[in-house]
Amino acid sequence: MYQKPVKEHESLRGAMSSFEEVHLSHQSPLSLESNHCFELNLDIEHIADDVTIKLADEGDRWLALNYQANSGVVTLDRSHCDYLPEKRQCTVGSEQSLNLQIFFDQSIVEVFINQGEAVFTSRVFPQTEQSKITLETGKSCIIKRFIKYDY
Repeated sequence: MYQKPVKEHESLRGAMSSFEEVHLSHQSPLSLESNHCFELNLDIEHIADDVTIKLADEGDRWLALNYQANSGVVTLDRSHCDYLPEKRQCTVGSEQSLNLQIFFDQSIVEVFINQGEAVFTSRVFPQTEQSKITLETGKSCIIKRFIKYDY
């Protein structure tokens, strides 16, 4: 069974920022400023090693979503959060590509993986200064599509 977000959320979308075909490497992580309420749609391909997306990234505090390409394990890692540090994991089918749809606001994060193959929902309470989205990889990957809608 696949889970998908309701279509009605699309009416809440505000300003959009996007890019395509960005090569990400260990030497060149990508960091973007963001507000605390957004929807993020990512397609990542040619994943040679782990890929990590840090949300509300600031100093030593963030919420991380990590994908291990060799095993297909996705981890929602709250160990660097101020509220209820924990980790959750699942395994997904594709090992060289990943599709993510992430909803993030000031109290919750919801992550739809590979068109709803797996879903994480968790509470999150970022501080005002925690406003970056950071993408990192152990070796390399291609950000095929990055679309962020502010809410």
